[in-house]
Amino acid sequence: MAEPKETYAVHLLDTDDPMEALRDMERQINEQNYRMAEAFSEAFIYGGIGCIDNATATTITTAEVKYKFTEFDTNHATNGMIADHTQNHIEVESDGIYMIMGSVTVQSPGGGGFTLELEVMKNNGAALIGQCHVDRDLSGGGSELGSMSLCSMGKLAKGDTIELWAENETGTENPTLEDVSLCVIKISNEAAG
Repeated sequence: MAEPKETYAVHLLDTDDPMEALRDMERQINEQNYRMAEAFSEAFIYGGIGCIDNATATTITTAEVKYKFTEFDTNHATNGMIADHTQNHIEVESDGIYMIMGSVTVQSPGGGGFTLELEVMKNNGAALIGQCHVDRDLSGGGSELGSMSLCSMGKLAKGDTIELWAENETGTENPTLEDVSLCVIKISNEAAG
C-alpha cells in the first residue's frame, strides 16, 4: 500500500481503486466528526430546572433560617448533568468550575415588610456556591411583585447537587417565588478542590 498524501485533514490513499480511496476518506471524516462531537459535548455541559406561575408560598417558620425551595416543576435542557425538578436540584456529573445563574419573581405576602435572602447552595444546603447570594426588601400586604437575580462561579465536584434556598432575614412571612429558573453551565475542567 502506498503512503497517503496529506490534503487538509484527510489523507488520500495513492491507489488505483477510487472506491477504496472514497471509503477510506469517509472513514477518516467519520473519525474526525466523532472526535469533534466528543470535544463539543465535553465543552458544553449545562443543566437547569424551573417553574412558572407557582402559587405555593415557601413556608418560613423561623426568621434567619434557610428553607429549600421545593416548587420546581420543569427540567430544562441538559447535557452532562442531571436536572431533577422532583428532587429540586441539579446534579453535577464532572468536576470543574461552573457558572450558576438564577432568576426569581417573588410576590410579597400579607403582613409586614421583610428582607428576603436567596442563595444557591450545594449538597442539600451544606455550603454556599461561590457568592451566589442576593437580598431584597419587600413591602408587606401582598402588594409587591419583585425580581431577584443571582449569578456566581464556583468549584463543584462530581455528585454535588445544586439547590435554591430562601431565608426571611427579618420575620416569618412566607413569600411566593412565582417564576424561578436555576441554570448551571460548566466553564472549565479545573478539578474541584
